[in-house]
Order: sequence, then structure tokens, then C-alpha cells
Amino acid sequence: MASPAPTWPEPTRWALERLARGGGTVLLLGGVDTGKSTLAAELVNRGLAAGRRVAVVDADVGQSDVGPPATIGLGFPGAPAGSLAEIAAERLYFVGDTSPAGHLLPAVVGTSRLAHVARARGCDLIVVDTTGMVSGRLAEALKFHKIQAVRPRALVAVQAAAEVEPLLAPFDAPGGPR
Repeated sequence: MASPAPTWPEPTRWALERLARGGGTVLLLGGVDTGKSTLAAELVNRGLAAGRRVAVVDADVGQSDVGPPATIGLGFPGAPAGSLAEIAAERLYFVGDTSPAGHLLPAVVGTSRLAHVARARGCDLIVVDTTGMVSGRLAEALKFHKIQAVRPRALVAVQAAAEVEPLLAPFDAPGGPR
């Protein structure tokens, strides 16, 4: 039996609508099991409803929905989906493990390359789902370089407390990386 659709709080609904209408690349950050993939699917659906050409880059190599584990998947949904798992992978980038630890370069390069493919195909909303690795120096290095390589228009942090704040800090600083 399928899970019921989530009921989003008003601020989340407002943000999803703005992101869907605004287009560009949106990169989601958050710990394990925080709802990033569910939020990504909702953003995909709202983008499709807004008439956008949507792509999904599933860079969550450990809990991959678009493609097999240990890969980054690229899918082009043509219709609303109940979850990212309903979106077929059209391109894959092999990372080689279900954890990005020890595979930071393939994780960054693969995410960037597949986002580039989506842009080259004319997608005007690219949703990038990432791993739940958010703590420690490896996580900071991975997310910093992934953000630098992908150059999203928007970052969406899904967090229970403030666990993602260290990953966002370099991008909040005046004169910081863009």
C-alpha cells in the first residue's frame, strides 16, 4: 500500500512553489532519513505542474532511487511521481560505493556532469538529491565542492536541529563562494 502524500506546512508549500516557478538548479542537503527525497519528488511534481522541463540528479548513492546503489542517476520525469523511485534513470555515473567517503571525487564529478547533461538537454528545473552525509570534515569537503561544481540557484537544507548549518556557512559569508 502506498504511503499517503505528505501534508506540507505552509512555509514549505510557499518555498516549493517559489522554487518550482523560479527554475534553475536546486540542491537538497540534509541528514539520513530527513525527507530529502520526498521533498525532491514534491518539487519535481510542482515543477511539472508549472510547465517546467524537469530533471532529477539522484546523488544519494546509499539510498538511490533513480538507478542502482553506488551510482548517481539522472532521470527526466514526464509525469508526476509518487516518489523518485518511479523515475527511470536515463544516465548513470558509477561512484563505486554506497558511501561517498573515500569516493569524494567521483561523487562531485558525477553530480556535476549529470547536472550539465540535464542543462544541455534544455531542462529548466534540475533537482539534485544528495546523500545524508552531513557531519564531519569529509561531509564539509564533499558538500562544499559539490555545491561549487553544480552551482545551484538554490540550496534547500532539511534538518532536525542545526546539523546542516556548517555546510551552509561558507555560502552565507559576505564575499563567500557563489
